Amino acid sequence: MERAADVPRVRGRAVARGVWLRSGEIRALFDACRAGGGADGARDAAILVLGLACGLRREEMVNLDVGDVDLVADTVHVHGKGGVERVLPLGAAAPVLQRWLDVRGIAPGPLLTGLSSRSWGKRLAPRTIFRVVGIRAKQAGLPAGLSPHSLRKTCATSLLAKGVDLLVVQRMLGHASVETTKLYDLRGEIAQREAQARLTFDGLED
Repeated sequence: MERAADVPRVRGRAVARGVWLRSGEIRALFDACRAGGGADGARDAAILVLGLACGLRREEMVNLDVGDVDLVADTVHVHGKGGVERVLPLGAAAPVLQRWLDVRGIAPGPLLTGLSSRSWGKRLAPRTIFRVVGIRAKQAGLPAGLSPHSLRKTCATSLLAKGVDLLVVQRMLGHASVETTKLYDLRGEIAQREAQARLTFDGLED
């Protein structure tokens, strides 16, 4: 047992996996929201943009109150895991959230609410965020399996692809460790798939 305990640990490295949505796929998601119009389209677009532009977890989305969004300062106050809070710039999310607030109103309470007469003004459950993303993905013609976490990974990978520092992305996503943020970088997997698609051999067609 002592000899076994002296053997150095071999550290493995997890592989980043997930979905990285490209611009055309993102556009299709928001087109699906606009096609329906009405309150559901405005609210669902707000859900999508909080994941794609701000990198929020679904639990963080549903915990947002109207007072956490400051469109004048262009910020959102996020209540993260373990009671850790962070303030993020809204950027591209601002006009989308404004359209939802035009429908919802600015009365205090949950930012994301139900839409029926019984659920209006009531805070959404995290499972509803999951369901909304799945419905909009299907309407947009995207492959099955898209989840709120896919939006978050798309946010991280897109930022890194544009040259944003890894530590900045870590703080934006609210990760305790930069090693976790590395697992959100899907550029390597995408590049490998694109390279593999260009690799052909004669005689394999049969």
